[in-house]
Amino acid sequence: MEKAILILTSTRYDKSSWSGTNYSLDSFLSKYFTIVYEKYELQNLGIFYRFFKKINLIFAKVVLKHNINYTPIWYLRIQTKKFLKRIKEKDCKLIITTVCNLIPFISKDYFVIYITDAVYKSMIGYYWFNIPKNIIDYHNNIQNLAIQRSNIISVSSEWAKNECLKYYPNNNIISVNYYGPNCSKIKPSKTHKNNNEIHLLFCGVDKIRKGLNKAIEIVETVNKIDNLSTYILDVIGISGSNTDLVKYHGKLYKDNESDFNIFNELFNNAFILILPTVAECSAIVFSEAAMYKIPVMTNNTGGTSSYVKNNINGFLFNVNDSSSITLLLYKAAILLISSTVPKSFMVTLW
Repeated sequence: MEKAILILTSTRYDKSSWSGTNYSLDSFLSKYFTIVYEKYELQNLGIFYRFFKKINLIFAKVVLKHNINYTPIWYLRIQTKKFLKRIKEKDCKLIITTVCNLIPFISKDYFVIYITDAVYKSMIGYYWFNIPKNIIDYHNNIQNLAIQRSNIISVSSEWAKNECLKYYPNNNIISVNYYGPNCSKIKPSKTHKNNNEIHLLFCGVDKIRKGLNKAIEIVETVNKIDNLSTYILDVIGISGSNTDLVKYHGKLYKDNESDFNIFNELFNNAFILILPTVAECSAIVFSEAAMYKIPVMTNNTGGTSSYVKNNINGFLFNVNDSSSITLLLYKAAILLISSTVPKSFMVTLW
């Protein structure tokens, strides 16, 4: 097989980095290439490195008026040259990487495939806030150089593709490749222990961005509407105090057998995955829900519409319209518990 150099920021076989995407990417590419794996990290240059970091931080505080320490392009160039010396020894001209900072300095001798789920400028005011303008300009420049240098840009949604073309016009190939579930084993078995209980699933470690409070609000409201069933929200990824309607299961690691068994049971027992996220590139949990044939209800934002299709595998809503979301959830639940509607797909509600 042809060789390919895969450069990521995590150690090889790390199943937690980027929600497991790095590990899955390595496993997938290994089917088609002989993978030469390299972890990208800035090297500590001893006394010079520590002196530079201190001077850089002082400069940021005094001159730029912020506390964000960043690595200037000239220093990145020095570090990258050191890193690329190792690459030259691999006798391979194909580089596949998620490392934006590295790409601008790779020589034209290599064919570069850049993999990302978003572009920098899209994240300002969406994922990231209160970033000083000079830092935005700095990273924006790096992003633009990386995109212009890449031969192929692989993005995870139509939204990411459109944003790339909007902010960084280029003539390179932009390919949309949807992210699948980062789960090597599943045990789907749709058996609900109590038909009077409708279990809803919430997955995420960022309580605010993923919209946990909104999900709880919706569950509490729908319980007031439906007097025949009890709606219970199972939360994966966040710890908290259990209530009658909200059960917290904390972080679950799928490579841990005990955690995976809990993960598997929660997914099998779920009727609907509800994720009122306010910002999303391409949540892996959407693909995991598909593995278990669980419909998804989520906010129509970012890349969600590439993974959730209205009335097909779930529903997109406006996260600010709580009453409509609650009614939609109630109607969806009625159909899902009906013996005439297969749990493996959704039908039009209206």
